[in-house]
Amino acid sequence: ELSKQELDENSKYIDIPEETELVEAYANKSNYKSIEILRHLGLEIIGENKNGKSYHFRGRYENILRKYGKK
Repeated sequence: ELSKQELDENSKYIDIPEETELVEAYANKSNYKSIEILRHLGLEIIGENKNGKSYHFRGRYENILRKYGKK
């Protein structure tokens, strides 16, 4: 896990509350670029939206910070 200091250092670059644990997103099934970007960020498909036209993604915010948040 990231330390409190690491979280604080990364939080000054973005406006996301400290207590954020998960990131969720939807991508239209025909939008391959968006799907690949979300996968590259470490999000996983956990289902679909109600009409079945989009994938529902979820991932841990901490993992994104660890991979991309350090400057």
